[in-house]
Amino acid sequence: MVTALELRDGRDVMRSIAVGLLIAVVCGTAFARTAPGPRPRAMSDCRFASIEPAQRLIAVGVMEGDTLTNLQLGDPDHRSTVIRVDIEAGTGPLTVVLESQDAVIWDFEGAVEQIDRVFIVAGNERRGVAARGLPEGKVKFPDLARCPWVIGFPWMKPGEDSNNVERYLGRPADRLVFEGKPHALKLPTGQFAVPKPATDTKSSPEFELLKDYPGGFRMIDAKSVVSPLPVLEPETYPIEAGLNQLLEDGAIRPPRRSEIERLKEGFRRQYPSRTELVDRTSFSVDYVITRDIVLPPGLFGGHSKRFLVLPGVAAPRGSPGHGCVIFFDGYRSDGPGCHGILRQCATAEMVNTSSPQWCRLPTDSKDR
Repeated sequence: MVTALELRDGRDVMRSIAVGLLIAVVCGTAFARTAPGPRPRAMSDCRFASIEPAQRLIAVGVMEGDTLTNLQLGDPDHRSTVIRVDIEAGTGPLTVVLESQDAVIWDFEGAVEQIDRVFIVAGNERRGVAARGLPEGKVKFPDLARCPWVIGFPWMKPGEDSNNVERYLGRPADRLVFEGKPHALKLPTGQFAVPKPATDTKSSPEFELLKDYPGGFRMIDAKSVVSPLPVLEPETYPIEAGLNQLLEDGAIRPPRRSEIERLKEGFRRQYPSRTELVDRTSFSVDYVITRDIVLPPGLFGGHSKRFLVLPGVAAPRGSPGHGCVIFFDGYRSDGPGCHGILRQCATAEMVNTSSPQWCRLPTDSKDR
């Protein structure tokens, strides 16, 4: 299996990173000065409940779950995970606060009748949260936009509002726990189950999925989930689960060396004045697209991939994330993960001249 047929050009990559950082600093500074954004809300407006001292209060914070799901919570470009919540019998009425920094579905099972109330909040207001398995009316989703975290991170410095439970609820929690990426949570003890990540050295979407999500992939019925945001079922599953899905369907496959050589030669013919840049460009490809597809959502950061679209095949729908999509047709590319001649042609105007066709940056008046 060929997953990367050529080494990427380190100079192009570092140049892109440097330019990106410069733009981020300059634009970020300008934005901070001209558009500071909405002010934080007063704490009196953020408080969402008052818990009596006699009630048992458990507060739980996580980053995300260790099991990827097929669902999306309001964001068609993101993913969600699931955490199983096991309620022990005979524990008495419980009030539970659950906070996650990423999109999480909290899946309740066991003695759910012991639950009095559950408050589920998103530490990152851009991410969704959801519940499953609770009786109707037991779960609430407070709107904490522009409010401090309820729990925050244990490693935060003193004075950085890492624990605001008492400010929100009028009293401290009987038990407060935090875990990065748990598989399951047991209540009321607050114990987490955290499996070890995969250690196999082979490279495949299945291994990459288990490396990042040791709990694997789980299909969940959207109708069984309660969320303040729309619960979406993408045509292609998120990240590596979606890559596995497309591989099994024959919609993508590993590239052949002859295809990469033919692609590079095609770029030389298409842009004869830029053969030096073409030769310095990496044409490494993770997958070849053989038919019309929707790209897996969430191909950002370490999940980004490079795709090659065969001649006559429609451009893939969906977002390439931080990846790159290269086309045989027209010898062009799309996506922030394109470098060298691919990056220029992904952001350029295609200018028709007598002969040949040139790939020209919009801000340039001459061929580069």
